[in-house]
Amino acid sequence: MREKVPETSFHFQPELYEAQLVALVTEIEALEDFDQASYESILRRYPKDGSGFFSKSEIIRAFRYLNRQRCGVSTIFDPTRSRFR
Repeated sequence: MREKVPETSFHFQPELYEAQLVALVTEIEALEDFDQASYESILRRYPKDGSGFFSKSEIIRAFRYLNRQRCGVSTIFDPTRSRFR
């Protein structure tokens, strides 16, 4: 029996959280003034697995995943924007 490997951003599977991530990313992109308090508030509304938070690297990976899935349908999933710098 294989031992369960702890999930890291390397093993993160955004497809398992697609509905949450779409909502989270949409709210982040809709912010007029992006600040730490607003960002943390959004993270709290969309907890990972009901109790944790998505890391910045996981959210960036979600941007990439959603872009591949939607292939140009929407610009809200543009990872080149500076929201996470």
